[in-house]
Amino acid sequence: MTATLSLLDHLAARGGASLHARGRPATAALLNELPADTRCPVLEVGCGTGETAVQMCRRSVRVVATDVSTQMLRAAQARARWCGVDRRLQAIRVSRDGSLPFATGAFGAVVVESVLAIQPDDVLPRLVGEINRVLQAGGRALVNETTWIPGTSSGMAAEINRRAAGSVGLVQATLSPFDAADWVEMFDAAGLRLIKTLRVDDVATDREGRGRRSAVVVRSRAFTIWRRLRFVLAAGGFGRSRQMSWVLADLAPETQCLEGRLFVLEPDRPHRGG
Repeated sequence: MTATLSLLDHLAARGGASLHARGRPATAALLNELPADTRCPVLEVGCGTGETAVQMCRRSVRVVATDVSTQMLRAAQARARWCGVDRRLQAIRVSRDGSLPFATGAFGAVVVESVLAIQPDDVLPRLVGEINRVLQAGGRALVNETTWIPGTSSGMAAEINRRAAGSVGLVQATLSPFDAADWVEMFDAAGLRLIKTLRVDDVATDREGRGRRSAVVVRSRAFTIWRRLRFVLAAGGFGRSRQMSWVLADLAPETQCLEGRLFVLEPDRPHRGG
């Protein structure tokens, strides 16, 4: 079936801030696990329009943001310029085959949000292995992904993914019905040891705090609003936004078979200083 809409293209065009479960609060929880050393280079795999990447530019002197979509990367670069952190952000287009064009041990942290679960079964383990390879010993992989709840049958997962792919060009989660335990097993097989995991529904609703937010966060949200308004006011933009909202609402009941999970992992190899 040919998809009538493309959710990723839609998000890129309107500067959509996030696709992953629980959005900004889940991102804030992940970023709290970043290494304290601000000299530590950070990689984001699948940066989308760059909201997480620009936040990481507050904490690291070098952030490398990758995506398979040129349109997403352009939006991420535009967001970085808007937020005044473009000198710290390097945007790189990568292949869809799961390979990462970086040296072994190049990064102190790798951040991934709603990227692994939508990979084909043959690409997923390769990409996870590449994440482990480019991590420094003692580094951290910070992952937010949608997992199937335990007991979901292969047939049910296939039907839910078929409907989502036919509607918005994107599956809901892994083609095989991986629950959280399956994800941990896959990470372990790739050489990534679990430090902790938690359900995104258990993340506080406002991990960013109710006090004063940084200028980067404020500017990034302003960028999202500006891109959204520009998209809606363009010819046909309002109609496309409304159509996408209807389609996503139609798919929403099927998310009862899914749950978002945060995983904090580290390479299963000794630290040089250890």
